Amino acid sequence: MTELEFTGKELYESVITCGMPYVLPTEKILISRIEEIMYKFYLLNTALEVDSHRYLIFSKKMHYLDSTECAYLNYYIGMFITKLVSSKIFGFDYLVHLNIVKRYMSVKFNSPKRPDLIAFNKYVNIYSIFEAKGRTRLDNRTLIKAKKQVQAIKYVNGAKPSNGIVSAVVHDNKSMVKCYLRDPEPKGSETLNIPKSLLIWLYYEPIYLLFKEEKNIEKCANCMNVPIRINDNETLTISMNTKLYQLLREYEESNIRNCYKHIDENFDEKFLEDFSKISEPLKME
Repeated sequence: MTELEFTGKELYESVITCGMPYVLPTEKILISRIEEIMYKFYLLNTALEVDSHRYLIFSKKMHYLDSTECAYLNYYIGMFITKLVSSKIFGFDYLVHLNIVKRYMSVKFNSPKRPDLIAFNKYVNIYSIFEAKGRTRLDNRTLIKAKKQVQAIKYVNGAKPSNGIVSAVVHDNKSMVKCYLRDPEPKGSETLNIPKSLLIWLYYEPIYLLFKEEKNIEKCANCMNVPIRINDNETLTISMNTKLYQLLREYEESNIRNCYKHIDENFDEKFLEDFSKISEPLKME
């Protein structure tokens, strides 16, 4: 048992960069990325607050919700905290939802049990599989099911996952936010072959689209800024390196997402080479 220390800014960053948008955009369903971010902030601030000792706790506002509404909020809190855990405890740069990957390429599972998320680092062939759970109470059945989900993946891009992490976020008896972590050994035979350039694109795509949509962008020498008013007293500024924005724009214009049935390894290598030259791709201030 240990305490995880993080700042409010780091928690907000996990909200912005974690998991699926609440509506998966299609040609028929278009949403504003700023609305998506604000929606997640509202969920976060409805579910959580900070007590007098600076511990993150579940808000009393949760008591007025029915079980379905609580389950919905718990799901998102599980994702946000898992994003923090993946970076601050396990040292991963990125966490991408596998359902987003399926939008761009054929990812098939022979087993009905599949995990939520894939974590990876920029320049090394190290991956981890995460299953995020958010519950008011945690029971053995939930843990057993989650373990089977992360155990299903045997290889990612030819490498055995360094971890298969079950991250279960629950309320304790004082409404404090508690995260149970389990790391079972893989037993399945599923393999994932996903170009790292695609994973990086999918991580940054929602934020890239935010900059693409916004008209009031603040520009400086090396970055583009979008300020987001969280409440009357708090503003968060997202800063994207202009070289990253240009690289993502070229990626989008290449329409490579429609060609991933025939992966171009040269393109993947060139993208990673260009990406490696970009310092501080993204910042939150």
